[in-house]
Amino acid sequence: MKENKLIAVIDIGSHTIKMHIAEISKKKDISPVEYLWNPIGIGRDTLGKGFITNQTIQEVIQSVNKFREVIAGYRISSFKTYITSNIRESGNSDVLIERLRKASGVTVEISEPSEESEIVYEGIKNQIKNRYSFNKKNFVLFSIGAGSTHIILQSKGKIIFSETHHIGTIKFAKDYNYDDKFQFALNPFSMSFQSTLKRFPDIKKIDGFIGINEDILPLAQKIFHDYLTGGMFIVPRKDFNKYFAQIENMSLDRIKDKYQISDTMLKTSKITFILFGMFYNLTAAPNIIIPNVNPSFFNLYKIVFTKNKALKTEIRENIISSALSLGKKYQFDRAHADAVTRLSLAIFDELSKNYDFSERERIYLEVASLLHDIGYFVGTTSHNKHSSQLISSSEIIGLQRTEMNVIGQIARYHRKSPPKPSHTEYIELSMEDRMTVSRMSSILRIADALDNTHSQIVEDLKVNIIPEKCEILVRIKNNRYDFLDIIRNAVKKKSDLFESFYGILVTVEKLV
Repeated sequence: MKENKLIAVIDIGSHTIKMHIAEISKKKDISPVEYLWNPIGIGRDTLGKGFITNQTIQEVIQSVNKFREVIAGYRISSFKTYITSNIRESGNSDVLIERLRKASGVTVEISEPSEESEIVYEGIKNQIKNRYSFNKKNFVLFSIGAGSTHIILQSKGKIIFSETHHIGTIKFAKDYNYDDKFQFALNPFSMSFQSTLKRFPDIKKIDGFIGINEDILPLAQKIFHDYLTGGMFIVPRKDFNKYFAQIENMSLDRIKDKYQISDTMLKTSKITFILFGMFYNLTAAPNIIIPNVNPSFFNLYKIVFTKNKALKTEIRENIISSALSLGKKYQFDRAHADAVTRLSLAIFDELSKNYDFSERERIYLEVASLLHDIGYFVGTTSHNKHSSQLISSSEIIGLQRTEMNVIGQIARYHRKSPPKPSHTEYIELSMEDRMTVSRMSSILRIADALDNTHSQIVEDLKVNIIPEKCEILVRIKNNRYDFLDIIRNAVKKKSDLFESFYGILVTVEKLV
């Protein structure tokens, strides 16, 4: 019988460095084994000085080396070390990463905001394990970190919206006190949140609000201990608001004395409590749920992601669900988007028998096909460029920023000029990503041409790759083959990139 496996992660955050060791069962359940942490001053350095001091770097190296000794004691041969994306904004984060590599022999991975949201979501889902009708109702996940805040909206088990704000508890603690200025500073933040909820009229109400933050846990453990069940603090609205009012009006010294909160977490724990209260009360959720687990523990799920096909399938479904919600946000033509996506993927799947496409490229093509026309929301002129900009500036859980840029470029080239050296956004991509853009946008151009009338007249197609020719056989709705010449002309106008890239001609014929 195969024994359970031990895994470990080191998480370098803005004001603490943490190590988690856990056991993975055969069913991919993760159980904590050991947790250690040390306070560090990266957040203090970056906000106060704009760079990480030598003393702080030395403290990080010492902590990592101590954690490595513990990991080695468990005979864990490999582990992961992560650093939050907001630390990268410091002027010398590369210095920290390189000195860690030389002094400790660890390779540090930087977590992108969308990755952080993805990890939080997967971690919460695994903690809840289908309780509270999590997969059947509408939930807001509100995760506040030291340098960023992630908002995720889930409806009936699918993510339909995610957004990262590059502001967290440390910046709030540095810039504001608990007066009218603090409330004023939160107004744009809260207005954006309310606007997001209104963007989805199909969601009549929010059934659950989950607040996630590590600094609030010591305070929550003191205040909400009677509400702890199944690893979650489940606090009814009336009871939460009673404590919310008390904490909001307490001085920091009073909170410290009454609840024995450390100086390290004192100010940020109060800020988190206030943020939770403000945003929770913008919903009608009957309870606020606060997981009694340090969010850095969720980094362990990253290790599981790469080996779990079920998780990969679920992530893909969330990517498409989020893309559709993004399309709705920008009032896309759903019927045309669906048709172009269906045709794009049909062409992709046939070509993949002859060409070495990746699974990831298929996802890029699918998302780009769904969103290729959202630029019409900005204006009809150069709508393809607007589509690219909107996609690149959006966030979809499961896709990194660089991947959103690639998808944006695929969407851009669904019409007009193919990629050129003078196109800055295209040239700034890596060579591999540029090849992906050319491969996938050449397919998207043809699929879009097949539905150029936006009438979904092509019901089915088959692709034959024969010497020097790509033969597209189409079945037309209601046998209206008098439209065949219109389709042929549209494809001929947009097959230039495909024919140039693959070196074969494209023809359109009747499917019999």
